[in-house]
Amino acid sequence: MKRFLTFFRDVYIDFLIFIVALIILVLHTYDQRSLKWWIYLCVILISLALWVKARIDLGNSFSVQPKADQLISQGLYARIRHPIYLFSTIAAFFWALMAERWYWFVPTILLILLQIWRARKEEQKMLEKFNGQYIEYKKKTWF
Repeated sequence: MKRFLTFFRDVYIDFLIFIVALIILVLHTYDQRSLKWWIYLCVILISLALWVKARIDLGNSFSVQPKADQLISQGLYARIRHPIYLFSTIAAFFWALMAERWYWFVPTILLILLQIWRARKEEQKMLEKFNGQYIEYKKKTWF
């Protein structure tokens, strides 16, 4: 029960931070509403939902530093190797589009570079621990 509460707390805090930041962005850009603004908002919300789903699928294997405790291959991880990285990057990119300020793309580009670096480090760890099993998993998944 304690593990579940810790996991729920971690997911809840991440989710809450993202929602508060999204509310601030929406309030900041609400006067710029247009069809593309609504599309950007929908993409961000869908990315957030998929990010939360990926975070739940990952369970207690989540960590800030790349590590290889277990090979997760269910849920979104059955098709995408790094769904948390993918959906957070998509959300950040559309966030920058929604803000309509060029300088919002600077942290987005840095985030993309960080996510690529983290994915590579994570894959090295997974190959070291799971070798052939991870190679087979990679053949079935994208990014």
